[in-house]
Amino acid sequence: MYLPEVSSIDSAILFVNEALPEHRQLTKILRQRGCLTHATSGFHEAMSHIENAEPDLIVFDIDTLGVNAYDICIRIKATPKTRDIPIIFLGSSGSTEERNKVFASGGSDYISKPVIDHELHTRIATHLALRNLRRKLGQPENKRKNRRPEEQLRSVKKCVELQRDIEALRERNALLQCMVDSSTIGIVFWHLNGRLIEANGALLQMLELNREDVQSGRVNLLQLCVPEERLAMAQDLAAVVSGRRSPPCERQALRPDGSIIPILTGCACLDLDEALGVSFVFDLSNQKNMERKLLESKKQLRDLAAHSERAMEMERKRIAREVHDELGSQLMALKMNLDLLRRESDGPKENVPQRLDSMEHILSKAVRVMRQIATELRPAVLNMGFLASLEWLADSFRKYSSIPCSIKACGEVPLDEMRATALFRIVQESLINIARHAQASRVDIELSQNDKQIDLRITDNGQGFEPEKVGSQSFGLLGMVERLEVFGGKLVIDSARGRGTKLCITLPLGEPACSAS
Repeated sequence: MYLPEVSSIDSAILFVNEALPEHRQLTKILRQRGCLTHATSGFHEAMSHIENAEPDLIVFDIDTLGVNAYDICIRIKATPKTRDIPIIFLGSSGSTEERNKVFASGGSDYISKPVIDHELHTRIATHLALRNLRRKLGQPENKRKNRRPEEQLRSVKKCVELQRDIEALRERNALLQCMVDSSTIGIVFWHLNGRLIEANGALLQMLELNREDVQSGRVNLLQLCVPEERLAMAQDLAAVVSGRRSPPCERQALRPDGSIIPILTGCACLDLDEALGVSFVFDLSNQKNMERKLLESKKQLRDLAAHSERAMEMERKRIAREVHDELGSQLMALKMNLDLLRRESDGPKENVPQRLDSMEHILSKAVRVMRQIATELRPAVLNMGFLASLEWLADSFRKYSSIPCSIKACGEVPLDEMRATALFRIVQESLINIARHAQASRVDIELSQNDKQIDLRITDNGQGFEPEKVGSQSFGLLGMVERLEVFGGKLVIDSARGRGTKLCITLPLGEPACSAS
């Protein structure tokens, strides 16, 4: 691509309202290249300079001049002496409406902020070269005839190339602006002193900033850091100037409302201007929340595993104690009776019937103990159907706690052994919790089903509790959730202090699932 150089000959450039540091930096660069630059600070000063000095090119900043920029441009283009002066507008909006106003008022070009020095210099050089070509083309007829055809052809080609370069720069600027605005990662341009110049929509939304505050320079990069990290951020900025870029690191960003969010950010200086830099910011809030939930889930699993191990050990001890104390003592008594019966068989027979009655009583009691242990390990009533096992639980609960318990069901529900056992244990745990903690005077159980799932409701009128405060601390509730998640089921707890508790259990029908719904 052909990039013309700005010549110091006939290259007087006027900056209207030179208030921002980047303008002064550009002025300094153009002066180093031999250009004659001048700056004015207001409308009347600008018009006076234009009428008296007639610059070769004018640069307006819409953000500082506002509508006056359009008025000055219209006035310049309406004056025959100055109508050929190219005018470049700088603006932070970049909207189609602002661009249309620029070109409708007679502007030659529009550049979106943040301004890249090389791009602005290239456009200035292009418009100066075009103006020089127009001047040459506007020479008297006799002078033009003396020019060789080859020179005229080169001038036309150069004009075409310059126009092509202008269009290419416009397209590239529009493409870059679109890429920045559509990015889901926050992008912010800043000055070396920390003042923000421009930011895309993702960063404004992430940090809850106002675009006008950013463009007007009222937001500083250090203001967006928590106090304890501002010194480190200042050191990063200083390191970026010398090292050109800094590796991504985690920071804590401070929003205007005082809230703090975790971010991952990296920054670098622009290649063409060490006083300007860019930072890319990624919001880590969702990732940190997922990490926190994962840690909480791991802790719950560890606690639940430890609780299950303790419960299993206690169950082993209870069964061993039942077998040793109840069944063992009865079998020992039976053995002693047999020994006595053997001895008495040689003597009088009047004690034999009494001894046999005692042995029968001991055997009956041993059988009851064996049945009780077997029932607690795996109730035989489950073989009669889930509804029958539910009625057995309710009847046992009434006898144990003296609390009325009613069952409302549409009929037997077809359940495989695994699902029936899981629901049986959930109802059993619920009734135990009600008897221990609820202080209820009534319990209602409702069972229904459709083509896809089984719905079970367990309601009591007890004192209630706050699920969000108890959930992770109650291994009984965690156990219910774990049992249901095996089949893709769901447990919803509706409870509050003083208004009872309702457990809503949903269990899909079908093959057992390996993960939760």
